[in-house]
Formats: sequence, C-alpha cells, structure tokens
Amino acid sequence: TSPGSASVGCIDMLSIEGQFTFTAEQPQLHCATFFIGDPEELITIDYDFVNIDCQGGDFLKVFDGWILKGEKFPSSLDHPLPTSQRYVDFCESGNIQRSIRSSQNVAMIFFRIHQPGNGFTVTVKKNANLFPQMKIGCDNTVLRMVSSGKHVNRVTFEYYQLDLQELENRKENSIEEFCFPSI
Repeated sequence: TSPGSASVGCIDMLSIEGQFTFTAEQPQLHCATFFIGDPEELITIDYDFVNIDCQGGDFLKVFDGWILKGEKFPSSLDHPLPTSQRYVDFCESGNIQRSIRSSQNVAMIFFRIHQPGNGFTVTVKKNANLFPQMKIGCDNTVLRMVSSGKHVNRVTFEYYQLDLQELENRKENSIEEFCFPSI
C-alpha cells in the first residue's frame, strides 16, 4: 500500500474520496470495485500506479456506470455513450488516458491480476454534476434510481425485503453504510 493509501479488496464498494491500492496476495481473476457518489456528483478515477502483466492476461478496466448480475446501470438505452465507449481498458490505453470521469454518480473498476505482489493505486475524486441525468440515491429508507427526464428512458427498480440471513455481517463500504450510516 502506498503511504496515505487505503487497501481495497477483490470485491469492494467505496463511497469516499481518496487514494486506494490493490495488491494481489494470490491470483485474483474476477475482481471489481464499485464507486458511488452523492446523486449530484460525478466520479473521477486517476491511475497513480499500475503494475500488471497485460500480455500475461491481466487487465484493469474502468466502466462508466455499474454492472451487476449482467445488467448495466445506466442501461445502454439510457446512457449518452455507446457501451464500447463506456469501458476504458488500461492495457489498451496505457499512459494515454490516466484519468476517467463518469457520466453519473457511479463508476466501477474490473480487474484480473495473476501474479502475487502486482496491483495498482488509484485516486478517486468526486466532482459536482450540474446536469445529472441518471443517478442512484438514498433517502431515509429507500434506495432509489432517479432520471431527470433529460433524453433518457424511464427506470424501473425492483427491490424486496431481505431476511437477516441474507445480509452480510460486514457492512463496511456497503450500500447500507452509504445510505444508512447509523445502522
């Protein structure tokens, strides 16, 4: 971990700004870190340090939005960019594009790292979004997706009450912590 940097796990969710480091302790083949800001914020991800083996099958990709269980948010119909332009692949862009800004208040990093000791450090910043179109937000009790009505389709979001057994014991860097910090 870099000085002043926090470690992230193979699967993590962050709602704070800062510098974050991932270092593989073993091969990590299916990893993602989800970033969320307030509804009126954009996420900027800067690559500070990257030590991965692109030729050996490693990758590090930023996605403008989130992908959960194969579903994209915002969907391809609701996002101003085509899906192919929403991915920024470090192995393809290298030093050309070291800073990526999301179009809404969520972004994510996908990564695969085979060699223990390899990894990366990124800095995450939140910037004001003066014209939000698609966002994920919270109020007192409900996680909601909201469309501003600007050239996008309507969003339907299904949710249901979870049993206590379905909830993770660890709520650090989770939707629960972001939406309901007093829980």
